[in-house]
Amino acid sequence: MKFANTKMIVCDLDGTLVDSMGDFGVVAQGVLGEFFGMAPVEALAAYQRTSGLPFRFQVESLFPKDGRNEMAAASFEARKKAGYAAKPFFPDVLQMVPELVKRGYLFCVSSNNDQTNVTEKMATLSAYFSEILGFRPGFLKGKSHFDYV
Repeated sequence: MKFANTKMIVCDLDGTLVDSMGDFGVVAQGVLGEFFGMAPVEALAAYQRTSGLPFRFQVESLFPKDGRNEMAAASFEARKKAGYAAKPFFPDVLQMVPELVKRGYLFCVSSNNDQTNVTEKMATLSAYFSEILGFRPGFLKGKSHFDYV
């Protein structure tokens, strides 16, 4: 059964298609502890509170104009890549997406993960996605991505 007027399904990537958010939280705890002296529980809560933004924007919102922000963001991005390619898609994704494409739906992934990470992660499913959108400067998940689509 098709939803009336639905042509494209837009999905987030991390935590929606890929089980990665727990690992990202652990990485954030380490980075926020190392660079800003936050206790693990406090760091995880701060990460979760600001989740959905690229990490560089998260640390900027937590520590405005702090000179450590750029180094902390670079450290987070480097650390989160370890093992990311091996993180599996949720099992139902591998069944659902091809089936819905076969039924005539278009799919788009919209993520604030770096464009390179998103493209690499989606490589095995790219044939099923009309658009694979990640973060680039000036091109964020939300309005920018929806305007593009």
